[in-house]
Amino acid sequence: MARTDPQFKLRLPADLKAWVEESAKHNQRSLNAEIVFLLNEARQNARDADEAFSNDIRLNEDDEGRLGINLRTMTSEELITIVLNRMKRQSSDQED
Repeated sequence: MARTDPQFKLRLPADLKAWVEESAKHNQRSLNAEIVFLLNEARQNARDADEAFSNDIRLNEDDEGRLGINLRTMTSEELITIVLNRMKRQSSDQED
């Protein structure tokens, strides 16, 4: 990171600051570098989770025909219901 990167003040609860400081010390990084590392790691984990969720609920035209639905006109509540039902089926299939 360069000195020209944007800077801002950050307030942390004392226990969180102590935890980040300890983590930085353990990983031999500055406090700033540790915070940047943790934020980048959290961002990547969120992207991975979004991608995994998208892959789990991806429906294609074959699914639309088989399920008798049209994704273009479906409300978010209807899509959520389909996803939850699919997750329940997958969960019960794994238990069997």
